[in-house]
Amino acid sequence: MRAAYHRGSDLGCSSSFAAQNASVPMSAERLAQLRALLADEPGDAFLRYAIALELKRVGNMEEAVADLEALLRDHPAHVPSYYQMAVMLADLGRFPEAMAACDAGMLHSTVAGDQKARAELNALKGSIEDHG
Repeated sequence: MRAAYHRGSDLGCSSSFAAQNASVPMSAERLAQLRALLADEPGDAFLRYAIALELKRVGNMEEAVADLEALLRDHPAHVPSYYQMAVMLADLGRFPEAMAACDAGMLHSTVAGDQKARAELNALKGSIEDHG
């Protein structure tokens, strides 16, 4: 049985931190810390991903999506970014783009041999298809 996509929900383990901390307001200090670390390590995909999740947490979805798109241009094999981007795009009502993000993530997870991530992305895509 496929998990239903619900607007505003986080599906899968890759988003559990954001889901658990959704009620915690973003600290400008926290975002500044992450950005300062990123200035020292501009190629760090995890820091870029963390910034996007902070932006998502406060509802700045457009900026978070843009950050994930830029991250994926530089690090196309960063599979968790595809999942989060698909969820955000679906939340924004951009269902075809969300499904395309799932497809790209499934391709990269297959190449990486990560069947669990591929299955999660496939389930998310099916849920988005059912909803959209």
